[in-house]
Amino acid sequence: MTAPTHAVGGIAAYSLFSLLLPTLRLDPPTVITAGVFAILPDMDNPRSFIGRLLFFFSGPLDRHFGHRTISHSLLFCVFISVMYATMSALFVGGFLAAAPLFFAAFMGFFSHIMLDSMTKQGTLFFYPSKIWCVLPRRASWRIRTGHPFELLFFISLSLACAGLITAQRQGIYSMFERFFTYTGVEAKIAEFEQKKKAVSHGRDPDSLFQTGLIDQKEYSEMQTALEKIELEKKQYMLEQGLKKNEQ
Repeated sequence: MTAPTHAVGGIAAYSLFSLLLPTLRLDPPTVITAGVFAILPDMDNPRSFIGRLLFFFSGPLDRHFGHRTISHSLLFCVFISVMYATMSALFVGGFLAAAPLFFAAFMGFFSHIMLDSMTKQGTLFFYPSKIWCVLPRRASWRIRTGHPFELLFFISLSLACAGLITAQRQGIYSMFERFFTYTGVEAKIAEFEQKKKAVSHGRDPDSLFQTGLIDQKEYSEMQTALEKIELEKKQYMLEQGLKKNEQ
């Protein structure tokens, strides 16, 4: 697949991983790392974008190993991610601080291998084993690099990136909670307001009392009922996290 597809695929892969492990940060350094490492395996191809930039690596790799061999393997993915994390640890304050960069590099690189496994040629995922890995098994279902169908992958992965980054920023649990409960919460609050209107006949109790439409007893009963409904509403909002406890 082409470099743009791989780049957004790498960012989407790391965004999903960071969503499942909220302790990993999703920030410009990790996003850039995922995107760069997602195109790095093609450094074994002198005609690729990254191959032209890293020509001092791409030529020897292409001559000695060929395209989609060692640089498209799980072994190389782990090796280069560890090397990158080790060097990063010197600048970010240790290996623990560099962990997000390691996972960003690994997921970006790994996503490239997986996407290329979905093409006609496949990859030597288990190099030095010579078994070509493809996904899916039937060749007619796999994608040809540069085919118009790849545009669908690019658009889908771009939308996935936007959604995953938003979800990670907001918090997946709170996002789903808001998504599924928002309508129910609003309906419940509206129900409290309808009860208050029903008790006061849609009028202000003070106005009703002053105009003589209700007597003192009815006024007191109405105020008590309204206060009870308001208390129930506040308690509900507190339980839903919509209102802070003022005590």
